[in-house]
Amino acid sequence: MSLRLCAWIATYGSMTYARNKDFWSAERIWRDTVSKRPDNPRARLNYADVVTAKQSWSDIPTCVEAGLPIERYQMPRTVWLPKGVTGEQVAFYRAMLSKVRETGEWKEWLKRGSQTDAFLSGSELSDYIAADERWLRGQFAEDGWLVK
Repeated sequence: MSLRLCAWIATYGSMTYARNKDFWSAERIWRDTVSKRPDNPRARLNYADVVTAKQSWSDIPTCVEAGLPIERYQMPRTVWLPKGVTGEQVAFYRAMLSKVRETGEWKEWLKRGSQTDAFLSGSELSDYIAADERWLRGQFAEDGWLVK
């Protein structure tokens, strides 16, 4: 067997062994998944962190599980700047919010709530808002909430 193949087997074997530790309990695998993909709703709902005195997110039924025909629920938190700000001002606030997202307080707040760490700006945010508005208008029309 070549030295290169032995090194490959040793490297990937140790990586597999280390990753298998995450599968020792449901709490560990979901905690790992949430840490790597905080925007993954399935992982957040399955993660067993206690968020009340006795319950974790996985103990709380989803709308569908509770019999409500609501497939998704999103309530984005946004920061808006007034029209006419400079690119430098936008960059300042974008950098500041990025720093906030790295703090322990922010991560603890996310863990205790139902928000995600999703961060959109520029055209990505504009596209999201347009798509969400289209979806909401369709839902509101179906529910008879729109004034004609």
